[in-house]
Amino acid sequence: MSGLRKDRRRFGRLPEEEVLSEINITPLTDVLLVLLIIFLLAAAAGVFGFNIRLPKGAPKKFKKNQFKGVMVTIPFWANTKKEVFVGGKLVSLQDLSYVLYKEHKKKKTHDVVMQIDKSVLYGIVIKVMDAAKSARLSHISFAAPLVPQ
Repeated sequence: MSGLRKDRRRFGRLPEEEVLSEINITPLTDVLLVLLIIFLLAAAAGVFGFNIRLPKGAPKKFKKNQFKGVMVTIPFWANTKKEVFVGGKLVSLQDLSYVLYKEHKKKKTHDVVMQIDKSVLYGIVIKVMDAAKSARLSHISFAAPLVPQ
């Protein structure tokens, strides 16, 4: 009988033994916690953003008559009135693409410089950039006031 017991132990459990089953969930928990932290950081970055400090460069001094491109000025009231200045002339956003195209043909340039008030909505800036692109003004720059050092 003892030989029978040895064979049963080798090939299976004895019926009177208790079945113990364990699953180690520690690695799974570690991976899930790491993923949770990554998603929390990504969500915080998307909502709050990061502060970016851009490098300061020495501005080039030039006279107004040296600039051959088209100057577009977006004042603070462009959010409500939907009007901008192109070379000193007041233009509505609806007519902006046509006026910029005429300036492109007149000055034979692909350059446009935008002066934007800091309270102007981002959507207005995008509309002006789209109008400039449709008028074949492909080199878009932004002008900023000189900061005293």
